[in-house]
Amino acid sequence: MIKRAFLCVFMVFVLLGVCSCNDSKNENETISTDVPTYNITLKCPEDATIDGTSVEVSWRKSYKLPKPSREHYVFNGWQYQDKIIDASGLWTLSGDIELTACWALKNYAINYQMYPHYSERISSFNIETESFELMTPAIVEGKMFLGWTSEGIAVPTKCIPIKKGSFGNRTYIAHWISVDEIENQKDDFVFEIVDDHAVVVGYCGTKKDVLTIPRDYNGYPVTTIGNSAFYGLGVFAETMLYIPHTITVIEDNAIGACDGLPMKIVGQDAQTWLQNATIGENNGGLSK
Repeated sequence: MIKRAFLCVFMVFVLLGVCSCNDSKNENETISTDVPTYNITLKCPEDATIDGTSVEVSWRKSYKLPKPSREHYVFNGWQYQDKIIDASGLWTLSGDIELTACWALKNYAINYQMYPHYSERISSFNIETESFELMTPAIVEGKMFLGWTSEGIAVPTKCIPIKKGSFGNRTYIAHWISVDEIENQKDDFVFEIVDDHAVVVGYCGTKKDVLTIPRDYNGYPVTTIGNSAFYGLGVFAETMLYIPHTITVIEDNAIGACDGLPMKIVGQDAQTWLQNATIGENNGGLSK
């Protein structure tokens, strides 16, 4: 009995000693609060002020990386393997890594102002867009489309090219004229007298199955289809345009954007006529 009591007291002292040692150990023990830091190298040859920059970030801490700039491009973030990392946020990657700038082409707007005949229309392009020409509005009954004006283009112009590599937002204003106001008309074709001949400068009618250019106007032989005269008449799909062989000059863009407009030379073999005719640029199948 006495031995059992002694043993119990001894065990109590042992346990108290152990607890005391543990408490002493805990008091002397240093708990580490260091947060891992990493070096981030930024790769951006498009912006020399940032390329090769090293930024220190801390694990699970807020970070902010610089945003590079590049003409005609939009910065989309920093790329690591298959991830796109924002320029700021909470850092969750471990290790020293390299990030590469990720870009998207910047789009520029073309604003077509076509009031009162059509609603405004907006399209876009970037510096990598292949060269193209401005749209041509659909035919307005009783009106003839004269062309577009814009900053630097004071005279209405039908064919306005946007070349690959162009940039900047732009606005174009459409212009029409009432058919009743147009002089020098014959069979809905519009003419201009130049020296001793007549030049076709436009068409002010509506869609027909067949369009035949007159061989003469007010006693003057029609020898020329002028610059952009029928530009955009491709909207007349399945309409046949007859061109008399006496017309020997087709100026630039005269029959441009007319892929849907079939044409036929009247009075002469087409190959013979083509060999003797002077044909400007951008005239589709008639171009040499």
